[in-house]
Amino acid sequence: MDVTEPNDDEEKGPKKGPKKGWKKWSEGEELDLLRRLVNGQDIEDIALAMERSIGAIVQRIARLYNRGRISIISHSAEDAIHRIPETLEILLVHRRILIIGAGGIGGVLAKLVSRAAAFSDLTEKCGMVSLTLMDGDIVERRNLSHQQFAEDDVGKPKVEALVRQLRDIGITQERGIDLLPVAENFSDATDLTEYDLVVVAVDREEPRRIVHENAEAWLDLRCRGDGFLMWSYQDDMRVLKMFPPLPDGESASCQLEGAVEIGNIQFGFAEAASHGAQWVIQWLRGGQVPLGRTYSIHMGDLPLPQVTEEEEE
Repeated sequence: MDVTEPNDDEEKGPKKGPKKGWKKWSEGEELDLLRRLVNGQDIEDIALAMERSIGAIVQRIARLYNRGRISIISHSAEDAIHRIPETLEILLVHRRILIIGAGGIGGVLAKLVSRAAAFSDLTEKCGMVSLTLMDGDIVERRNLSHQQFAEDDVGKPKVEALVRQLRDIGITQERGIDLLPVAENFSDATDLTEYDLVVVAVDREEPRRIVHENAEAWLDLRCRGDGFLMWSYQDDMRVLKMFPPLPDGESASCQLEGAVEIGNIQFGFAEAASHGAQWVIQWLRGGQVPLGRTYSIHMGDLPLPQVTEEEEE
């Protein structure tokens, strides 16, 4: 949900609480605001304690919502800007995850992770999970054989179709999952500092490189035919770099050439998604995540490239 964010010095809304003029918000003040909100403190009391107007507090709440730091349950963020509800239920978002790609890998991954978190006690232990799905692709009829879409979804943005499906089965904010569809392609303009974990599930080299270099924590999932690769920021990057990269601007489908046309559907994407989902769930729990792996359904575990003495130096 996009929310128009008035400037903090344009203090609209109820004129209660002290008016102190415009002051830049520090990170410490934002953390203090989050703590007060989660503790259920009244907004008017927060304004008095922080020496801000109620309008400035409400605008900052909306800004925190847009950045995925909080989830507003009882009212929309638009309502929060224009009026102060008597009770505004706000949950602190403890984990912010970005999944880049909503095709074979990303679609299955999103369903597995959101179901596992929403219908278990996981979010009660780790807090609200904000799950952003980013992909500019539109559903095509050829996607139906191996991606998570129905005929009615053809012609619609993939991320919007996926989020609608997940919400229809009850995966909502009330269950601790805030689903955010972004129907645009990832680029170097995407602010990765807004996310605690970035999952790359696209078949292009440039997004992988940008994420590896800029994300605080990342998981890279790839597939081709019945094989897949899973690698994370915790694994040895020297090994991953030994896999031949795709030329810039080129992409590689998870299905082999002509597979859809002749019905030779391969399921390496499902293996990548299930292994990735296990990794994400353990990461959310604070547990030990699985190690990087390459695997083929037909051939089993595939050997990893060996780092030579020269590369170690």
